[in-house]
Amino acid sequence: WIQAFGTGEFAARSLSAVIGILLACLTFLLGRRLFNSWVGLVAAFLSAISPFQVYYSQETRMYILLAALSALSMYFFLKFVEAEAADTGRQQSLPLWAGFYVLATVLALYTHYSFPFVLLVENLVYVFWLIAEARRGGGRGRRRAVRVGAKRLLRRVELVRIETKRWGPVLRRALRW
Repeated sequence: WIQAFGTGEFAARSLSAVIGILLACLTFLLGRRLFNSWVGLVAAFLSAISPFQVYYSQETRMYILLAALSALSMYFFLKFVEAEAADTGRQQSLPLWAGFYVLATVLALYTHYSFPFVLLVENLVYVFWLIAEARRGGGRGRRRAVRVGAKRLLRRVELVRIETKRWGPVLRRALRW
């Protein structure tokens, strides 16, 4: 970014400002995905005027990037779970959303050491969703839902671990200056 836009104060801080704007857009998408467009608009507005977001959008640090990647990871997580719930074995979107989710998660893991807390919340939400799905089914369906869900959860965690291990050295080399 600095090589393209210079080393001035405005140029260095403008990346955080752009990411802050993207975070407001991601907040809208999350609100719309979870509730409706009206909730998404209100959430995006509150996100845009949040003193913390405004402050961190002016910093030349990674905090606003962490927030944006966390929102992106959560959005892709929701799309992934929706595709997984609707998976009939012939659906093409499941690997796509899984790949986007893993990419956003790996980037966030390399951005800040506190991102595993977000990852923990995503996995807890997934476990609660599995429990709710198991309660809807009866007897045999519960056991099957829990078994399948546990396999899916372990598969997601393993994907993140593998991709982190694979791309870690590449990212470290790319980010050296």
